[in-house]
Amino acid sequence: MSSQPPLPRGWCWATISELCANEPNSLTVGPSGPHFKISDHVDSGPRVVRPSNVGIGEFDDSNQAHITKRKFLELQRHEIHAGDLVIAAVPEPVGRCCQIPASLGPAIVHADCIRLRTHPFISARFIMHALNSPQGSKRAEASSHSTSRLRINLDNIRNLMVPLAPASEQNRIVARIEPLLFRNRHAKETLASIPILLEQFRQSVLAAAFRGALTASWRSQLIETESASKFLEGIRIERRRRWEAAEPSRLERNEKTRRTGGRRAQYDDPSFRADLTDPRPECFGDLDSLGWSAAPLELLTDPMRGISYGLVQAGDPHPAGIPMIRSGDIKNFSIELGSLKRVDPRIASQYSRTRLEGGEVLVALKGTIGGIAIASPAMAGMNISREIAMVPTLPGVLPRFLMYFLASPVATRMLSQGVSQTVVNLDDLRSLPVPLPSTAEQQEIVNRIDKTFSHVLVMQERWKQATEQIRPLQEAILSQAFRGELVSQNPSDEPASVLVERICAERKAAASSAQERGHSHQAASLENGTSNT
Repeated sequence: MSSQPPLPRGWCWATISELCANEPNSLTVGPSGPHFKISDHVDSGPRVVRPSNVGIGEFDDSNQAHITKRKFLELQRHEIHAGDLVIAAVPEPVGRCCQIPASLGPAIVHADCIRLRTHPFISARFIMHALNSPQGSKRAEASSHSTSRLRINLDNIRNLMVPLAPASEQNRIVARIEPLLFRNRHAKETLASIPILLEQFRQSVLAAAFRGALTASWRSQLIETESASKFLEGIRIERRRRWEAAEPSRLERNEKTRRTGGRRAQYDDPSFRADLTDPRPECFGDLDSLGWSAAPLELLTDPMRGISYGLVQAGDPHPAGIPMIRSGDIKNFSIELGSLKRVDPRIASQYSRTRLEGGEVLVALKGTIGGIAIASPAMAGMNISREIAMVPTLPGVLPRFLMYFLASPVATRMLSQGVSQTVVNLDDLRSLPVPLPSTAEQQEIVNRIDKTFSHVLVMQERWKQATEQIRPLQEAILSQAFRGELVSQNPSDEPASVLVERICAERKAAASSAQERGHSHQAASLENGTSNT
């Protein structure tokens, strides 16, 4: 005890074994895996309390495991009751502790958990908070034995030292700690809901943008605007012009066609998906009243590049190769360049069509719908994997406008049919209906979304900072409590050392009484045996 830090007046150091209830198995570890068979686990019945249920001062009931009644009766010596403490023998962190709620019902502890039933003179919740304090966590970690990961066993817990306050001060500390921790926990739960609310807000902004609601006031101030049909016709003309300008040189490169005098390929306007009875879904709103039109996505792209996916077989990483963007590199409308895979230049050269020039919209075809970003000019020369679709837009169609549309609820719904985890079909992407305002209104929509999302980013950063303060605040409360600084001390309180001595004396007396009863029973048996003889 001399090596332990000094304690407030009236406190003392005690081992967990000194604070246990005077009954068999008041401190016990759960049964190991060999005690269980697959047939012992059922969907309902008595519970098995596992480390995943043990939070820092909180019982987590979300991850449930059940066993048969027969197996429960067989392992009843490991039963855990309401009010008992359960200590996690494995991280994270090792030694964390919670109290079993009254609502749990019949249950046993798992092999990675230790049950502790404290003496009636000791506040179980005081011991729980002491173990969960930063000081208690460090002591548990220091007493654990290290294998592949930290772990504490029954002997470690028996000999674990905890600071013990006088009985009445224990109650005052618990009464002071718990409202503070409750407020802290409530703040944590509130903060946990904020990312969901922010994402819902982002989706509502995108939904409003592509039904024309976001720029309604902007349109009302316009004196003149280009008609939707005229704007779309201009895009059709430009797309065909590009195709016709490139077609002769392409035919010249085709030796077979040049030798045989083959005819030029016929140009076809891209069309909506065949099963789409109305190419302008109701969710777009009344496009005519907005002065908008609708077009399949492929019509808005460079015909000589089209909407394509990238490298099918990228091969092994090549240290000096061409950077390749994969679906996992696209996050939050941006591309993380720090860990791009590099591929052999000889392989990348076979996919010149998807070599980036900068300004293309990139769409993740696999994983969570919504992985969309724009290739920056700095990415020119890079390529994409087969998990990415490249959308090279025509002049008049803003890449950022398309990026936001493809991330909107209406586009996500049409591409995924309500499934968040999916594989986007490239043909569906090409024929996806796009609501199309003038270039000026596209820019206004982008400006308004950018401005709104910048506010969201500020809120996200504030949420992150607040979240990072929650755990240190809880630790500060517990640390202060077990330095004796959270409540005032009463000089008339019985010292904790006297309390420990009384528990030990009671335990010795109970052991002595049990021994005497054993001797009496043995003597009675001998006497009875002699009499029978």
